[in-house]
Amino acid sequence: EALFLAPAATLSLAYAHLEARRLAEAEGALLRSQARYPDNVLNNMVLARVLIMRGKLTQALVLLDRVQAVDTDNHRVHYYRATALMRTGALQGAHESIDLYLSLPLEPLYQAVGWHRKGDIHVRERNWEAAIEFIAPAIEDMPMKEPPPAFTMSGVVCFTQSIVLKTFKWRTRRNSSVS
Repeated sequence: EALFLAPAATLSLAYAHLEARRLAEAEGALLRSQARYPDNVLNNMVLARVLIMRGKLTQALVLLDRVQAVDTDNHRVHYYRATALMRTGALQGAHESIDLYLSLPLEPLYQAVGWHRKGDIHVRERNWEAAIEFIAPAIEDMPMKEPPPAFTMSGVVCFTQSIVLKTFKWRTRRNSSVS
């Protein structure tokens, strides 16, 4: 029989599993908590993130709908929805979700992360110029003094932007040398 902890302890356990990249265990802990507290917004948001990370995108989108029904002002729902839709290939829906997220009053870090996600969607479309248009200001406005560790979300932002910038520069050099 599974061990059940109170919601806060379950979230702590889930985060410990996430840090160790034990996604199946994190999902299990969060699902057990969800069975007892189906409308717990924080639990469901973390569970949606885990589902996205595990590639269970349809389940994540259904869960994000549930969160939004309970907490209509939750701006993170739109960010995670954009991420899940982008990964399913529903790029128009991803643009709509991230645009809604970016239309909300956000702290500078969250605004920068949103711009970066918008750039990621353009990368999926292979629209390099548009990707740079959103990723470059995201990096400039990212309130960091030095690059964070690669396993953090901001580290992924820095890593991804460098790939996009290098790809864009390489394509630009290649296209100008061909003409």
